[in-house]
Amino acid sequence: MNSRAVALVFLAISGCTSGRYIYEPEENATALVSGRPAAYYPVPPQAPRGDVRVATLGIAALQSPSGEGPSLHVMHVRMIADDNADTVAWQVDTREQLGGIGGYGQSRPAFASVGSSRRPPIVTIPPTATATIDLFYPLPADMQEASEIPRFELLWRIGTSEGPIAQRTTFERVPVEPVPPPAAYASHDWLGPGWYGWNDAGPADSLRGESFFGH
Repeated sequence: MNSRAVALVFLAISGCTSGRYIYEPEENATALVSGRPAAYYPVPPQAPRGDVRVATLGIAALQSPSGEGPSLHVMHVRMIADDNADTVAWQVDTREQLGGIGGYGQSRPAFASVGSSRRPPIVTIPPTATATIDLFYPLPADMQEASEIPRFELLWRIGTSEGPIAQRTTFERVPVEPVPPPAAYASHDWLGPGWYGWNDAGPADSLRGESFFGH
């Protein structure tokens, strides 16, 4: 698999386009991340040395600062990993965190960002440290709004001293009133393994908008 990195600067042009919906975890929804319901997992489950919290912050439209090219609608997932171990670092490969939509298969994130000096795709979390990882999954061309996406799955994986821990978190769309505020965005260098679409085995051949999406 070609794992070349793509570094681009993107801004959210319309914040959360999920409108009157949010996405809630169907299980383990005992935490909050950025004001959204989050799934909480002790890691590793049998002898916790920390935890992972996962939330979907909704659909965002991203646009390059130059304003050129089409905007890209993405599902924004935030993963927070707390390594409370004394001596062993954890590791997250953003390329292994797979998003899923029923009928469209799975996609790697097109972009990943870490709220620290660490750089994707390999994120090392030192002992007693926390990493906030933002994952952005390009949406199929005919599923651009929350009203068209009743569920979203994240298959996430993290390396620990006990070996890799893998979980599936399913998010269900639920209506809310009043409309929640959009997630906060700033300018970042979004670093990812390439541009992937649904069912793609590797990076698309082009960076043009029509290549963001699968079949």
